[in-house]
Amino acid sequence: MMLGQTIDEFYHRREPKLGTPMLTVQHLTRLGFVHDISFELQTLGIYAIVRHIPGTLPFCACSFAPITELGSYAPEMKLLAMDNANLETEGTMQLVSVWLTKHGDNLKGIILAGDGFSMTGTLEAVKKAGRSDLIIVAAGNSKTGMDSIMAGEALAITYQSAEGCVAIAVRAAARWFRGEVLDSVIYLPKHIITPRDVANFMPAQWLV
Repeated sequence: MMLGQTIDEFYHRREPKLGTPMLTVQHLTRLGFVHDISFELQTLGIYAIVRHIPGTLPFCACSFAPITELGSYAPEMKLLAMDNANLETEGTMQLVSVWLTKHGDNLKGIILAGDGFSMTGTLEAVKKAGRSDLIIVAAGNSKTGMDSIMAGEALAITYQSAEGCVAIAVRAAARWFRGEVLDSVIYLPKHIITPRDVANFMPAQWLV
């Protein structure tokens, strides 16, 4: 692309028209995992958030989206703590262990920005603390997260397939070149994986 040219000048598009669907979206069936955690905690729980890596989009999105949602329909719930461990197992275990020691039984639920190493560290901390009552939910659906669901250690994780992440970008590009008008934001297909349907998403596409 020449300096100073816009993409419209460089790639000439057809006139806008409807095209053949290139990606079928399924499993749009339930509310998000924030709804799950508020329901399980009877909207009276106190929760904490293990955040994503600072400087990334999920760092804010995976923190303030749950806070905003819970504030809208479960205002009785209280955010007790929020911090990050760079998605590392050891760091997350130490972080959650500090929370469990400091707040004890007052801490009822934990929201994780990732269901891989963060999940592993959280479950290790929970096991060492002898807690079996904590409600744990996470973003992502790695093998670690899905195994945790199947084992009854976590309540819910979000559906984020490797194929879907690529397919939606390719589909958006194809629609643009066909001349279609695109929404300013295009969302990934959404679904909440729980013990009821986790087996349907095996084998995992994300291994960690």
